[in-house]
Amino acid sequence: MRKYKISIAIGALLVFAGLAFPLWDSTVLLSMGVALIAAAWMRGWRSGAGLDRDERTDKLAAYGIAYSWLITFSLSIVLLLLDLLRLFSLSSQGVLELIVLVMAGSAAILKWHLLRQGDLV
Repeated sequence: MRKYKISIAIGALLVFAGLAFPLWDSTVLLSMGVALIAAAWMRGWRSGAGLDRDERTDKLAAYGIAYSWLITFSLSIVLLLLDLLRLFSLSSQGVLELIVLVMAGSAAILKWHLLRQGDLV
């Protein structure tokens, strides 16, 4: 499991570098990062590494994804309001990148947090 986490972390760093440093060819870094994350995730999934799935973990994952959806929807509303008020403007590519990263990141963080917290009532 450790080697999959390391590969995912390196992939996340490549994605971050592609977003943070647009001076280089960022599409190459983004593509490499996403491919590394996807490959590590697939290898870990096929080998059965990770938590055992049961009703509790499925319920916590569903709650994490639901909260992630609410966070992403709220971010979309905030970005729309900022654009309408002309306070902050992003390109459509920037908005989509931000929304996808927030959606995936918040889902992973919330699932991890909920699994650490324990069962929901």
